[in-house]
Amino acid sequence: MQTVQVEHKKILKTTSNQKQVVGNTQPEELENKREGKGMDLATSRDIYRLLNSDVYYVQSERSDDIYYYVKYNPSVFEYCSCPDNSIRGQTCKHIFGIIHAIKKGTLQDIEKLPLGTQRYSQKITAKDWRNDEYDF
Repeated sequence: MQTVQVEHKKILKTTSNQKQVVGNTQPEELENKREGKGMDLATSRDIYRLLNSDVYYVQSERSDDIYYYVKYNPSVFEYCSCPDNSIRGQTCKHIFGIIHAIKKGTLQDIEKLPLGTQRYSQKITAKDWRNDEYDF
């Protein structure tokens, strides 16, 4: 398993045009590349939660009008409609995106998916899954 460390630093300008690093927090450990991509999703794409449910929609990186359907309740069940989760059975970047969106407060509660958007529902089998961009 690959571990990536991310450090968060805050830079303050002082009156003499010098920069000072403050608030150096503990490095955040990432489980793998999927978690890193999930962190990016949490800040760069829309992540919605249907009101009073465990149903989430995560905007696709490739298309603004396609959303992945995710059932996420960490103590009970995790499911995503993406090929990575449904074929490999591992936690995908969309689920990691939800986790980080909850932590960062970027998650948006909605009553229904916005008009003009689609749920990702392509049926893909293991032999169709050729884009293997992750190192295992």
